[in-house]
Amino acid sequence: MALTIDRLRSALCSSATGITGGEGNSVDAAVISYLKSLREELKQELTTCVLCARIGLLNAADQKTARSALFNYGGEGKLEEHLKSFDQTLAATTRFLGGAAMSEEDLVALEAVFPIFASVLLPIEKSTYPNIDRWFRACLSLDSDKMVCSIFYFLLSIIYSSFMYYYIYYLLQLGGVYHHMIGERRIGQQMDCFANSIVVRENAEVAKSINLGYKKKQTQRQKEKAQKEADQEAPPASAAASTKKPFAFSKEKVSVDASTDEKINAVMNALKTLNIDTEKKKVIKHEATPDMESILSVLDGKEGIVCKNLFLKAKKPRKDVEGDSCIWLVSVPHNADVDYKNLTNLLGYPTKGLLRQTKPELLLESMSLLPGHISPFGLLNDPALTVNIVLDKQMVSDPDTQLWFHPLTNEASVCVSAGELLKFIASSGRAAVLIEFGRC
Repeated sequence: MALTIDRLRSALCSSATGITGGEGNSVDAAVISYLKSLREELKQELTTCVLCARIGLLNAADQKTARSALFNYGGEGKLEEHLKSFDQTLAATTRFLGGAAMSEEDLVALEAVFPIFASVLLPIEKSTYPNIDRWFRACLSLDSDKMVCSIFYFLLSIIYSSFMYYYIYYLLQLGGVYHHMIGERRIGQQMDCFANSIVVRENAEVAKSINLGYKKKQTQRQKEKAQKEADQEAPPASAAASTKKPFAFSKEKVSVDASTDEKINAVMNALKTLNIDTEKKKVIKHEATPDMESILSVLDGKEGIVCKNLFLKAKKPRKDVEGDSCIWLVSVPHNADVDYKNLTNLLGYPTKGLLRQTKPELLLESMSLLPGHISPFGLLNDPALTVNIVLDKQMVSDPDTQLWFHPLTNEASVCVSAGELLKFIASSGRAAVLIEFGRC
């Protein structure tokens, strides 16, 4: 049976019974002295063997190294020499050193040889010492409570009393669990393996060096939290978009039913008010171009960037912008990649308020335009400043870059410089939000 703290305490409170005096055979004092010295000098190696035995190992690398050191303590073959002397002493006995009953000589010898015989010698090596093996098992076969009581009573009566708990702990760890003997079948599913703090620390340092600079992927919860914080903090773009200025043009809207020439003239007159020379402006009349494919065909070979225009609306207004209309005109090069989700975040809207293309009725109400006719010049029809505008940053980085737009009608195209476009937008009472878009 395995020793427990309760059984040890009970045993220590009882008298040692069943132990005879020191009469009979005795083990050579040199053998006992050698075994005790080995146990004291090679504590680490002995502990390694004990732990390996406890988890059922027989020939682990560390176990072999420790056993080699123990076998050659004091000189090559010294342990074997002393064990043979001990075995010869026991050859003259019937069961114990004192005869039929265990004596104090047996307790001294058992305390000295127990860790070696239980955790170091393999089963095949124990067979070399048949008398020790017979005596050893005879000692262990005694009633465990009486044997434990006798061992501890004897040890605690002859060894320094101030070290009482040390010896209790020592015997408990090295000699108190019979089924942890090396080569014996283990009982239960427990793993009695204790970590080496030095090795654990070294492994921790290795792990830290491997993971240095590694950034774990965000969990879904972390992503949601970051998005929530981003939604609460409006980016500079939204602040710029909320800036309102006086509307510099006529507040009379150009009718959607006006002729092509009337719409072109309205745009030219607006540019003239800004001191822009309209005489040199390139204005091309052509057949209706309701999509990008058709306008690219018409303007193929012409100098300048053909722009596409999107009319979008967010589902929910931004909390930090008072009176946000949620309506946006996005003007970018025809090959720009407009990611609605990313644009929504950049403009400071919550993810659930995703920007999307709106109904034709809102376009007509806001800028008196129909789908396919959209351009920044539609801002002429929005003196209420309900429409915000986004421009591609790279497109307007050079003020001399030439840009093509519809002048309120898709039956014509007009070319203006990036600088002139920004001047026109500013005069319409709003500041353009500049965002870098990728290219398809």
